[in-house]
Amino acid sequence: MSVNIYDTANQLEREFRQSEAFVALQNAFAAIENDAVAKKEFEAFKGLTKKFQHFQETGEQPTEQDLIEAEEISKRAQENALILELVKSEQAVSALIGELNNIITKPLSELYNV
Repeated sequence: MSVNIYDTANQLEREFRQSEAFVALQNAFAAIENDAVAKKEFEAFKGLTKKFQHFQETGEQPTEQDLIEAEEISKRAQENALILELVKSEQAVSALIGELNNIITKPLSELYNV
């Protein structure tokens, strides 16, 4: 019996889109897109994340002003209920992906006795 693993993967993708975790993430993202204040704070937070990723990649150190700005943006993001809901939804999706990864890679774990 031949199994087409790509058909299985495509089926998993379709089911993932319908999962409770992914639907909640879509809804949380839409709520932010429809709220001007939340969208502005979220965009600022994404920009901050990119800026600090750049620092990490290049080994560059953030300035004192960068750190102050990061603290202010993070504080505002943490005070926004819509952004908090998005973060919660992202964590649920990440957990689901982690569980799926463990299932998919189980044969490797067994093979290497990990």
